[in-house]
Amino acid sequence: MGSAMAEKRGRSRASLWAPLVWIWVGLGTWILIVGLALASGVRRTVGDSLVVQLLVETVIFVGAVVLASIAFGRLRANLNERESELLQAEESLKEARRELEGALEVSETANATLAVASQRFQELFENIPVPCLTCDEDLNVFEINQSSIDLWGIPSHVMYLKNLLELATREVDRQVLAHQVSLAFVGQGGTAFEWHTLGQFGEERILSSRALRFGNRGGAIIASTDITEQRRYERMLNEKMIEVRQINDELVDNKSRLEKANIALEQLAATDALTALPNRRILEETMNVQWRLGKERGRSFAVLLIDVDKFKHYNDSFGHQQGDEVLRQIGSILSEAVRPGDVAGRFGGEEFMIILPDATEKEAMAVAERIRKTVASAEWPRRRVTISVGVSCFDPDYVSTSAMIEAADEALYKSKEDGRDRVTLATPPSAEAA
Repeated sequence: MGSAMAEKRGRSRASLWAPLVWIWVGLGTWILIVGLALASGVRRTVGDSLVVQLLVETVIFVGAVVLASIAFGRLRANLNERESELLQAEESLKEARRELEGALEVSETANATLAVASQRFQELFENIPVPCLTCDEDLNVFEINQSSIDLWGIPSHVMYLKNLLELATREVDRQVLAHQVSLAFVGQGGTAFEWHTLGQFGEERILSSRALRFGNRGGAIIASTDITEQRRYERMLNEKMIEVRQINDELVDNKSRLEKANIALEQLAATDALTALPNRRILEETMNVQWRLGKERGRSFAVLLIDVDKFKHYNDSFGHQQGDEVLRQIGSILSEAVRPGDVAGRFGGEEFMIILPDATEKEAMAVAERIRKTVASAEWPRRRVTISVGVSCFDPDYVSTSAMIEAADEALYKSKEDGRDRVTLATPPSAEAA
């Protein structure tokens, strides 16, 4: 293009210089003719007229040359101006050509990058280890990867433009698919959802999927995970959990029954079978506790030892069965007569014991007297029944619980000697020493 423009400029300059050349050639020819005429000795008159004529023609010729020079100058200025514009146009053209070459280079680089990215995406899409497919807003399928082909057994060219809803097995699944894809197209996708489909062998599969908008291509990509086995194991686990809960309920029920049985056994072990009062073991354990409290904290307590008067004679007269009825009735009287926290129990045979925590001598004697009167005034089927009572209160000088019980037993014997149906207080060791 540059050489063509230079050639054009050359032709313009040649056309400009041609008239000037012919003018100067004419002038030179005219001077030559005048010189030859003068040299040939022409007459003076003729020479004068010829000189005049030549001067006139010279003036005309010079005027023509001046006019031609002026026209030539204007033409030369226009030519220079056109040359400057032409040079600017050439520079603009070169700059535009450079820009075009740069744009072409950028375009080629972008196309190459796009091709590489497209190839990478295709490889990535194909090699994703879970079923993936793309679809449009009408749920028409466009692309599927190899995992999708393995799942459904449908080649990609058969799947192309197949409606996604045809893959769902239940109406509720079709509704879920349509809803999730519509959310993806408005930018609200990505939430996991489950739906049922049929595998390539007609078996039911459960998929956990997410639908996302696919860039700016006006499509959505749906990635799925086959959770069929997971759900099967969950069902098996739930069934096992139900069995475990049932077994656990049975164990809890058996444990409850066992605890009740243990309580019953413990109660049997701690209770006198005839009177339903605590037995001697419980009385001794309670006695030991109160003894420690008395020794370590100085707390008082009292022991009442009770014996049924002439019980052997009662048995001999009315039989052991009637004697047992007497013991049961006395046991009932004792359990109703004691205070909360007191322990009344069968000590053995026809003897009973009552332990009164925190009781003073006066309080112990009042309780014993009240019980004696209650027994004596009770209704008895055969004959009147009375009791004798011995009372001992805690004293630091007692060496053991046995010594305290022995003191109550001696007071009981004293009540027997004094005529029965009475209460006797044992003298504590500290009083005997004084």
